[in-house]
Amino acid sequence: MSPVVTYHNQDMKQPRKQREVCPEYDQVSRSNSNGSRSVHWQSAEESTPLIQRSLSTPRPSDPPPNKRERYVYTYKILAGSTPLELRISVEPASGQPTPGKYTLRLTMKCNGIERVMCEPTVLRLSVDPRNLDFVVFVYPGKSSIPVGSLYSLRVWIRANGVEHRVFSDDELWVGKDLDFYSINGASIMILRNVDNRSQLYHGSVPINSVPAGSSHRIRIWTKSLVNTSSTEPSTLPFQDSYIFQRIHKNDVFKIGAHLDFEKMSTKATMGFAVGSVQTVVMSSPPPPPPLSSSASRSTFSDEKTQKGYI
Repeated sequence: MSPVVTYHNQDMKQPRKQREVCPEYDQVSRSNSNGSRSVHWQSAEESTPLIQRSLSTPRPSDPPPNKRERYVYTYKILAGSTPLELRISVEPASGQPTPGKYTLRLTMKCNGIERVMCEPTVLRLSVDPRNLDFVVFVYPGKSSIPVGSLYSLRVWIRANGVEHRVFSDDELWVGKDLDFYSINGASIMILRNVDNRSQLYHGSVPINSVPAGSSHRIRIWTKSLVNTSSTEPSTLPFQDSYIFQRIHKNDVFKIGAHLDFEKMSTKATMGFAVGSVQTVVMSSPPPPPPLSSSASRSTFSDEKTQKGYI
């Protein structure tokens, strides 16, 4: 079925009718100052007015149905000469920006390496989560080894003229071109092997322990090359610059070889084996009962939930 196109012009005494083939649109209307053109055709299969269908279509500003939202705030800061990028994720429990429970998470990105900072914090917000104001800062920590590598991090949220601290970390170990060889008595482990899964390092120095040589302190740092810009030439172009981040610490690593337990102390009494080893045959234990939804839910978020409202 083809529409009838009618042209109206003030200079023409009689309208001119012309038939043309066009797609089957529900309704098209266009006008200008010199004249007007109208095309009208109604489908036999669908006669719903265009205005009714447009009202049922979600507005572009509305989130799609069944889609959850979260809001990410990004802050940049300098820790000494090391640039850091901190991201605060605000995720509503309902998935929509409505008053209620929100989970805040903090991550840090430095020289292409991103990692989680602090534990998540749960708040109850009655303000718009898309217009929050945070205060983010770092300051030098206590004496550190190597020098200039320890900072304290604080993140506060400001709402209705009141500030609330949401994240705190006194163990932010990061620095640029750190001198690890200046650490007294330290053994820098040497990379021995690299495969698709892991890297193998050799080296360790024991500390005072009982028995001797059984306790060790371990520190693991990442080392990433700084990508210098071509517009900022360095005075020594052949000298690379690196950023280090400490990612693991262990002060109670117990291991040793050929340890002399007999010389530990005159007060120690050694045990002795009695007879040979015994084999005990047991039936297979029954499978554990399934956890209920309430039992399987982590209680950490409830412990971190702040009292009151923001």
